[in-house]
Amino acid sequence: MTQNTRCRQFLIRNGWKLDPKCKGGSGAYIKGDQCAVEVQEEEQIVFLDDTGDFLTVPVNYYALIGALLECRQITAAYVSV
Repeated sequence: MTQNTRCRQFLIRNGWKLDPKCKGGSGAYIKGDQCAVEVQEEEQIVFLDDTGDFLTVPVNYYALIGALLECRQITAAYVSV
């Protein structure tokens, strides 16, 4: 399983849904009033809120979890992939 696929599956298992209209048609994962998360192909994961991009991390499963925890987007009770 690639890092990209693992990151996408993690987001889905933890309640995010892919919105293909978000981010100009390239799609981003959204969850209620949480920030949007764009997983780019093998490059980077971009976190977005109503003010724009506020965090970019490499496409890495552990970097994604760490960023989501640090930004208080998930709790320690997250579902692992």
